Amino acid sequence: MEDAQVLEASDESSSVYVECPRCKSSIMAVVAMSGMGMISLGMVTDMTREDIDKFRLSPSVSGNELLEMIQLLKRQDRSVVRELTKENDGY
Repeated sequence: MEDAQVLEASDESSSVYVECPRCKSSIMAVVAMSGMGMISLGMVTDMTREDIDKFRLSPSVSGNELLEMIQLLKRQDRSVVRELTKENDGY
């Protein structure tokens, strides 16, 4: 646990990232206080700390962007891969 890294913290909750030094598997967890005591939610991930920071600091996906993504996936052609993997100058 000495390798646990706090991603964000407030009075009510903390987000932490922990990577196993032996197997390199990692978890991201949220620990929060509620009216009934302390609760936690964790998930195993293959993301690195750098990946988490990249997504945590990037803007949220809008409803219109989500609809565009659905339309791209419904096209079912190879150009979808190009569209999904092209670099966006804003990020």
